[in-house]
Amino acid sequence: MSVDEAPPPVGHQERIERRATARFATDMTATLQIAHVGSLPCRITDVGASGACVETASMLALDEVRSLTVTMGASVVRIDARATWQRPATMENSWLMGLHFRPSETATRSAILEIVRRAQDPLLRFITESFDLDPDLALDIASATRFRHLSAGAWLSLYADRGGDSESWYMVVRGSVNIEMMERPYRSIAFPVARGGTFGGMTFVSRVPFHASAHAQEDTSLLEVSSGSLDYLTASKPNAALAVRSLIADNTIQYLHLVLERLGCRAGATAGERRV
Repeated sequence: MSVDEAPPPVGHQERIERRATARFATDMTATLQIAHVGSLPCRITDVGASGACVETASMLALDEVRSLTVTMGASVVRIDARATWQRPATMENSWLMGLHFRPSETATRSAILEIVRRAQDPLLRFITESFDLDPDLALDIASATRFRHLSAGAWLSLYADRGGDSESWYMVVRGSVNIEMMERPYRSIAFPVARGGTFGGMTFVSRVPFHASAHAQEDTSLLEVSSGSLDYLTASKPNAALAVRSLIADNTIQYLHLVLERLGCRAGATAGERRV
């Protein structure tokens, strides 16, 4: 979802991801053209006018990436691109790679804008309907998202000090997860989160350590707003950044109320057992 503005140093394979421009979550299949290798399948997880993030099955030599090919209906679009960063995608057990587009023709630029538009439309509808936001504000939040996938049965740590995927904020698009918080050793409290629900992002609103995990109950599609994406919103779209933090804070308060209710019920049941 980020693009390095300066050319990356030759030979470095896992460069730092930096957020520079708007990127909209999408889930499109595509093909990377790699020098000395040929074509490799990939999945576009977010896209903007100047670049994209793609998911690949394995780590690749960044300096060998030449272009990205996307099929839209009867049209096949080949976009010259330079790889700028790469990191593990722990959630999917794969790799994420940032691409900077270098379109050489006007027709290619128009095709890129069409790809971005196709990504924007469903995002805008989902975010507007899920959070009852003004469309302009929803579009700003959409510009900081990335598509992620959590397979059925998989776990995602939400520990605030783990970094990476653990510190991001997530919106559930399809499927469902259970958020599990440890009440005591070997005993946890679980809360279901389905389509339109959110979880994570505690580091965006508090420095208090937060320990929980998300457990996918089925194959689940998510929209991610990473810490780097929130920095981008804070710098360029402060009202959207404030809205994200407000949604996280409201959601956290709801979780805390549920925790207190569960603990109250258990405390009452324990007291009743002791009286008997």
